[in-house]
Amino acid sequence: MLIFIYGTTGELIKIAPILKAVPREQYLLINTVQQAKQLPKLQAQLLIKDDFLLANGYKGRDLENYFQALRWLPAVFKNFFNNRKKIKRAIKENSSTQNLVLVHGDTNTTVLGAVFGRLLGMPVAHVEAGLRSFDIMHPFPEELNRRIVSRIARLHFAPGDQPVKNLNKNKGVVINTAYNTVKDSIDLVRHIDTIELPKNLPEHYGIVSIHRNELLSDKNGLRDFLKVLSEGELTSSNLIFLEHPVTAEKIRVLGYGKYLESPNIIRLPKLDYPTFMKLLGGANFVLTDSGGLQEECTYLNIPCVVHRKVTERMEGLGANVELTGMKAELVAEILAKLLKRTSSASASENQTSPTQIITNYLGRGGYITLAR
Repeated sequence: MLIFIYGTTGELIKIAPILKAVPREQYLLINTVQQAKQLPKLQAQLLIKDDFLLANGYKGRDLENYFQALRWLPAVFKNFFNNRKKIKRAIKENSSTQNLVLVHGDTNTTVLGAVFGRLLGMPVAHVEAGLRSFDIMHPFPEELNRRIVSRIARLHFAPGDQPVKNLNKNKGVVINTAYNTVKDSIDLVRHIDTIELPKNLPEHYGIVSIHRNELLSDKNGLRDFLKVLSEGELTSSNLIFLEHPVTAEKIRVLGYGKYLESPNIIRLPKLDYPTFMKLLGGANFVLTDSGGLQEECTYLNIPCVVHRKVTERMEGLGANVELTGMKAELVAEILAKLLKRTSSASASENQTSPTQIITNYLGRGGYITLAR
């Protein structure tokens, strides 16, 4: 039996293709609920239900800062230990195969899930393993989380050759999935036919999506980035600025909303994933600090400027993706160069399915039984 432990929309999006490929009676789904407000809608859209809840965010809201995370963390541990016997009983009653705990990515839940796997006495598998920036502070705490989980896990599903190489000193088995499972997630949400975009959007637009602590904790760097959106060359482009809750709060606290009042900027609340992917499909370009969005832009062949010093992801670099090195003054220049480039194909045309690679291995390893 598989025991998936997750707590964010990002994790659910990327494990969803695996959940859909495995018979429901062969896995348990345990949710730490880092994002209490965002998760329910996505779960409903994907028709995915949890077996155990270990928390409810911070007072029923998404975690937005370290203080809230420190309040959430003890609740997760308390509820895990209170439910440990029930979890073990559910596994024993339903399992006819070997047991394996799966975690994804680099969130705080990823680390908790790996620790809980150990406490349950079960081996841990890490999906999206081996990503490294080789700089513990960029991004923080994600880089630290990855390194911790790689020490705990004994099965590593690594999305490409470089992540595989990064794991050559770690214990356990490393499986090259070629791509991230988000490649399959994109195909999965395309089949949801009830998605409607917000009204009155311009025909041509770029998307701006920032949320990482690396940028938000640097008030001068954040200010400089926001000013670039409303001054100079970018004022000739329609920009849809997606307001992640943590980003919106930081902008409010710092009084930076004035930098988003330019008529070329359209502010939207963070969208659920299927709606966002439909919006992304019509975008001319993307400005972001998100590694996941970098990957999605690569698979969709959309020009993407990543506002970070370093990235752990190789997807698209030198093709449709470029880094700014956290230099806001270079954003417009880099975007102009990307828009001039042409590419005859996108990575998404490759038929390799990372989900199929993962489930085939799990089947051969005796963790699940797949229909022949």
